[in-house]
Amino acid sequence: MSRGPSPGLLTALLLTASCTAANTPTAAVDDLPPVFLIVVDCLRADHLGTYGYEHDTSPWIDQLATESVLFEHVVAQSNWTKPSMASLLTGTHVSQHGLREGRLAGLVADSAAELDGHTLSESLTTWAEALADLGYATAGFVNQGHLTDYMGFAQGFATYEYGLQDPEVESRFRDWLGTVGDDRPFGYVHLLDLHFPYTPPEHVDRFFEGEDRPMRQLMLNRPHAIRELMSTRPLEQAEVEEIRALYDGEVVVVDDRVGRVLRALREAGLYDDAIIVVTADHGELLLEHDALEHGGSRLYEPVLRIPWVMRLPGGMHGGTRIEGTVQMADIFPTVLGLLDAEAPPGIAGRDALVRLEDPAGRWPILAETSDENGPRALYADNLKFIFHPDGQTQVFDPIADPLEVSDLVDDIEPSRLFAAAQALQKLATGNRAFAAGLTQARAELEPAQIEQLRALGYIR
Repeated sequence: MSRGPSPGLLTALLLTASCTAANTPTAAVDDLPPVFLIVVDCLRADHLGTYGYEHDTSPWIDQLATESVLFEHVVAQSNWTKPSMASLLTGTHVSQHGLREGRLAGLVADSAAELDGHTLSESLTTWAEALADLGYATAGFVNQGHLTDYMGFAQGFATYEYGLQDPEVESRFRDWLGTVGDDRPFGYVHLLDLHFPYTPPEHVDRFFEGEDRPMRQLMLNRPHAIRELMSTRPLEQAEVEEIRALYDGEVVVVDDRVGRVLRALREAGLYDDAIIVVTADHGELLLEHDALEHGGSRLYEPVLRIPWVMRLPGGMHGGTRIEGTVQMADIFPTVLGLLDAEAPPGIAGRDALVRLEDPAGRWPILAETSDENGPRALYADNLKFIFHPDGQTQVFDPIADPLEVSDLVDDIEPSRLFAAAQALQKLATGNRAFAAGLTQARAELEPAQIEQLRALGYIR
């Protein structure tokens, strides 16, 4: 299917070119471009070189960023995979799509034979459905136990393979590219290397200077013993540094996997003219706030701040960095805007490229946990307000204090706290109204799925 230049895409490219120096496209866009979404599970933005990290963990993503638009402060909609990916794929807040269940750790006995959970509502429009309607050939290759077809995540995909291991993800993606032919491709890959435990190969385990490696041994042999140790005493600084170094080694591994995906696009002749998005489903706590991993009730920046690197066709406007806070739900409508397609009505996400024309533009940004009555984080007035169910409020400056060391709640005027609470209430009311219009279903988990979740640590 052939069509002329997309006005939305070309307008956005010309707009970005007019704002600052940019690369000249190698060729005019004669058709809607290929689109590729690369999601790295558990990837913290602040552990990537392009986001200012001190260690050389991410040469492939860093290089891609030099050819891309990069959003400096991006907030995940939740602190674990299932609700966050539902938000990413549909442009909605968690309290809009309602996909909260599924993190089963501690809730189900090891002997459980049957489990179920919410599925992604068919009333929602996903990336794959929207792009399929535009004529794209759609495929997803996923290494994540929660993102199954019978949980609704295959909606709109002509090809959807899940339960793959990361080397299989890249190879199956490459194989699929070879079948696309003259079709316009949309490909989604989801890489899981960074998931706890952190066990990088020795040749990339190079970020810790100590000789003794007790944390590496526990990660390899008894990773859950680390949590047991944390319950008895605070970890020593050397132990904390070793855990962070092990995570960094895994970043090197998954960055190389991103590189394999990018190389596959080059080999297929699809790289130059494509929209390529690299992002994450959430970050990871590495002993900040005395917590490890993700999920639970914590909504701190290390587990919410994710990367968003977006290469435009021809490398247009490469190296542009957009300041201010945006959210993962914005990625979907931003890509649709580039394709001159309208976003589904009522979703939380906005076209974030308007920030190029109006850097001060703001819209409500909300992060939530799986607990409907749990804490909620609202980003407003250049601050982050965490409202806890017991009535406590924490206030942070996420830009100046990204690790949230200083709670500013005692220094904030009561009027600002009241305004934030009112904004949250208004947002919650609108989200409830949106959710009320959705059909919601449940699906029983298959035995193999239960075992996969147990292997990931979600059932213990």
